[in-house]
This record gives sequence, C-alpha cells and structure tokens, in this order.
Amino acid sequence: MDYFQSRFARPNCSYYKIIEEEHTVGLVRTTVAEDTEQGWLGLIGIDPDHRGKGHGHKAMLELESLYPTVKRWVLCTVLQEPRLVAFYESLGYKAIKTEPEQEGMDMVYMEKWISGK
Repeated sequence: MDYFQSRFARPNCSYYKIIEEEHTVGLVRTTVAEDTEQGWLGLIGIDPDHRGKGHGHKAMLELESLYPTVKRWVLCTVLQEPRLVAFYESLGYKAIKTEPEQEGMDMVYMEKWISGK
C-alpha cells in the first residue's frame, strides 16, 4: 500500500476523473509545478468498455485548457503499443527520444507545444 500512497502524494501532482453519465470511465494524472511552462502527463487510462468513444481525446484537450500557462506537454509511452503512439500523435504529440526499458520494450518520450502561448 505504501507504493500507491507515495504515488498519490507526489508534489504538484493532480488526478482527474473522466466521467460519462455520472460514471467514472477513466483517469488522468498530471504533474505541473507552479509557475512552470511545462507539464507532464503521467497517466491516462480509460475503462476498456468505454474505449474508442472519444473520452481520452476530449480529456486531453480539456487538460490543456485547465493549465493555460503550460506551453509544452511531455509524456512517455510504450513504443511497441502502436495504438497508444497513434493516439498521442493524433493529438499533436511528436516523438523526441526513445529509451530501452527492458528486452522487447522501449519507452518513447513525446512532446506537444501549445501554439499561441
């Protein structure tokens, strides 16, 4: 339990529920320090029964509007999960580096610059 408590107690970390018809269908975790122009997307998860309905896309756009001072969003995801990479690319994220995590699994770091900021 300490592991989970430490994850929720991180400084500058915020969690948002994604709601559809009064039911939680997903979760987003961000880390944005005060007075910073960069945000980190730590997690976005959608209930498998609710995937493909646009919840993740809508949540990501809403997230950007919640942090008007953030000019650059950064995240990492598994390179070998083409569905995830394509999802982030559809939102304007671009790969900036790749690092091996374990055999057969690489993490791709992606960024998105918010225009007009």
